[in-house]
Amino acid sequence: MNSDQVQQWLALYVDAWRANEPELIADLFTPDATYYADPFDEGLHGRQAIVDEWLGVEMPRRFETAYRPVLVDGNRAFATGYTRYFNEDGSSHGEWGNAFLLTFDANGKCHEYREWFMKRRL
Repeated sequence: MNSDQVQQWLALYVDAWRANEPELIADLFTPDATYYADPFDEGLHGRQAIVDEWLGVEMPRRFETAYRPVLVDGNRAFATGYTRYFNEDGSSHGEWGNAFLLTFDANGKCHEYREWFMKRRL
């Protein structure tokens, strides 16, 4: 993987989150992927578990993001950025800083996903 390929994966990740379509979500990950959105839980194991979790999350679908790879080393990447969510009336739902540690297979699918996020205090 190179920086451009990781940036493309991040763009597809945002597209899948916005669309909330099972096929788009599944296409990001290997069949045996592991997904850790919380460093203190056991994570999700397998593509279908990841899809099911995403489909069950209730967050506003109106948002903006800016993610970018900071470091790419072979099949591993570290990316950072932010996510801003908006309520239906356009008011702010909140802003989060994000950090991602990603491991990819030879086809550019994510095999291991680890995310840390912190809500901005106002």
